[in-house]
Amino acid sequence: MTNQTKCSFSKHPSKPDTATLRRWAVASSSDPRTVEKVLRGEPVRGLAGYRVRAVLAAEGIKIAGKGV
Repeated sequence: MTNQTKCSFSKHPSKPDTATLRRWAVASSSDPRTVEKVLRGEPVRGLAGYRVRAVLAAEGIKIAGKGV
């Protein structure tokens, strides 16, 4: 079974909804503010940034920067 849920990020690339941010944060074992920071293109040090970029890449979202 595939995930049929579409996130609002695909409709509004500048602002994902709170539930989507929370889902990405949980999947990456990070804080939603860290996810927002990565999405804005701000530097995030260490494994937190790498994990968030890996989760976003799995969702098909490419973020410029170090890591995945």
